[in-house]
Amino acid sequence: METLIEFVGFDGPAPFSIIFWQQNGEYVSKTICYTEEEEREAVSRFYTPNDFYSGFDAAIISRREGIVKTVWRWE
Repeated sequence: METLIEFVGFDGPAPFSIIFWQQNGEYVSKTICYTEEEEREAVSRFYTPNDFYSGFDAAIISRREGIVKTVWRWE
């Protein structure tokens, strides 16, 4: 009996970092960044008034090197 398995998904480069966005103490979204520049752009939008990312309370940045950084937006 032959079994056929088809994998569907993304088989690209490993991300530079993943940003987990928190709202009211819960993780509600994430952003995959493939370069340090993409990470900087996402975090800068966190501080941009009326931007999608500015509505979150915190950004937890996890890098492939194992570095984790928390960025808080203080009112």
